[in-house]
Amino acid sequence: MTEKTIVEKVRETIEGIEVGYFDPAKPYIFDEYFKYFDDVDFETRKHALFLFVCMLGNWYSKATFVFKPEASA
Repeated sequence: MTEKTIVEKVRETIEGIEVGYFDPAKPYIFDEYFKYFDDVDFETRKHALFLFVCMLGNWYSKATFVFKPEASA
């Protein structure tokens, strides 16, 4: 099984939500999205920045702790 792209991770995360204040209370697929802000692919940059802003909103509102990697089983 291949690892999902950033675009796939973001689309899976935001599926079925309406974004209002950039703090949708949904679980996130952990990744270091900031590493993709200067990617050559426009869609990758757009999705990485969008989800990072949503993650900041959740962190600011203390809804989730999105910047910690999930504990491995």
